[in-house]
Amino acid sequence: MKKPDFTTLTAAIALGSAALSMGVFPHGHVAHAFQASDDDIDDDVDDDVEDDVEDDIEDDVEDDVEDDVEDDIEGDVEGDIEADIEDQVEDDVEASIEDDVESAIEDDVEDAIEDDVEAAVEGDIEDAVEQSVEDDIEEGVEDDIEEGVEDDIEEGVENDVEDDIEDDVEDDIEEELDEEIEDGEEIEDGEEMGAFFGAQLEEELDDEDREYRSGEHIVVLDASDVSILTARGYRILETETLSGLDMVLVRVETPAGFDLALESELLQARDPAAEIDRNHYYETDESADGVAPAFYATSSPEAATPQRNRRIRIGLIDTAVNSDHAALKGQRIVANDFTDSAKSLRPTAHGTAVASILIGNDGDYAGVMPGAQLYAASVFFEQPSGKLVATAASLVRALNWMVVNRVPVVNMSLSGPPNEVLEAAIQAADERGVIVVAAVGNKGPAAAPLYPAGYSSVIAVTAVDHDNKVYRLAGRGDHIDFAAPGARIMAAAADGGYVSRTGTSFAAPFAAAAISARCEPRNVCNDRALLMQTLIDSAVDLGSPGYDAIYGYGLITP
Repeated sequence: MKKPDFTTLTAAIALGSAALSMGVFPHGHVAHAFQASDDDIDDDVDDDVEDDVEDDIEDDVEDDVEDDVEDDIEGDVEGDIEADIEDQVEDDVEASIEDDVESAIEDDVEDAIEDDVEAAVEGDIEDAVEQSVEDDIEEGVEDDIEEGVEDDIEEGVENDVEDDIEDDVEDDIEEELDEEIEDGEEIEDGEEMGAFFGAQLEEELDDEDREYRSGEHIVVLDASDVSILTARGYRILETETLSGLDMVLVRVETPAGFDLALESELLQARDPAAEIDRNHYYETDESADGVAPAFYATSSPEAATPQRNRRIRIGLIDTAVNSDHAALKGQRIVANDFTDSAKSLRPTAHGTAVASILIGNDGDYAGVMPGAQLYAASVFFEQPSGKLVATAASLVRALNWMVVNRVPVVNMSLSGPPNEVLEAAIQAADERGVIVVAAVGNKGPAAAPLYPAGYSSVIAVTAVDHDNKVYRLAGRGDHIDFAAPGARIMAAAADGGYVSRTGTSFAAPFAAAAISARCEPRNVCNDRALLMQTLIDSAVDLGSPGYDAIYGYGLITP
């Protein structure tokens, strides 16, 4: 309880005395004062004053106590409330700061990752674009230089000199043609008059002047990735699942601004096994007294016995085959067509000739492996110009068919430019036990390697004559594996009868037959290293001792 205020008490007593002296009490008190004695009045006054003072004191004390209690309570309550508010504010501020910090960290991390990814992608794209631009600039500079030199030459040469040069060229060509005719040979494919004068082709040419179907590319990739082609703006012309090679082949028209190198990089980033390339054209390799193929098998008479060969399967990817020819009629031939052009003519001359060298059998005429079963894949069609071509896509489909039918050795008497998709298909076939034998081509000794013979997994074959001299137009290089007879070989003509043929096209089937004969009885083809060593050990060394770039390891034997 609060202590009494003595100042207030003294004032109250003084006030009471003044009141008494002034006679200001109520009437009842005055009347009583007249009747009572002075002592009584003093007692009453004292009592009244004491009561009033006590009441005043009690009221003051209670008021002071209430004020103090209220102040204490309000202070406590305000303190508690302020403490609670401060705690809540601190908690809220900490939570907010933590959220902000976490968000800031996450944003920084995401931004850093995005920046790194974008930088990597931009770097790859910039490298590809820079390379493409550099290539374009180099090509443009080369073209400009060539055009400038040509213009200077044309301006410095008089018309009569040009006429003399043309006359000399024509005379040289006529003399060479006369020599070919005197030798009894047909003109090589690619040596026609139009080739000498640079005849214009209807087909498009790539950067190295190699023909391909205009605006068309081919892709091999996993089935699950086909959708990315349409997403990138390709127009799909045809999609085919190649179960034997375990891949999908897609023919496409490419979008505007297409860059082959960049697209190849982007596709392989999604599917490392994917390949894309132009749908290149490939040609037969030939040129026409002749010797029947069986002549070269006399060192092993049993090799030409049909019954001995019946269990052998051999593949041929070429033109269509005239199975009604006397040399082929009644022979075991399984044929299929893989050409891209449904409405174009299907030539038969080249394929019929090669087929007769392989399995032909007609009385006095016999191939090197009569009685064997031939899987003949037609891939060539005739262009409006009369030229025979096969596309890379058709070759890939034909290879897949060979794998599906478990054909161990496939002859490809054709050649053309390197092609990423074709190479992938040949590699896949090789991994599945199929051996591809190919002609090296007839573009001359100085020509760059032709394909598929140029691929390491393919056995490349050149041609030699009766004296084991290399054919003068046969390709040369470190990719050549073996030589085989390929000059003046008697072969079936498409319209009946026989004709002499010369070229690496007609050497390849000799090698294919020799390999097939070795594969079947001993199952050697499952071991490529063992097969190659067997072929090398049995080959007749030609040219410089040991391996050389003209004859390879030498003449392959039956």
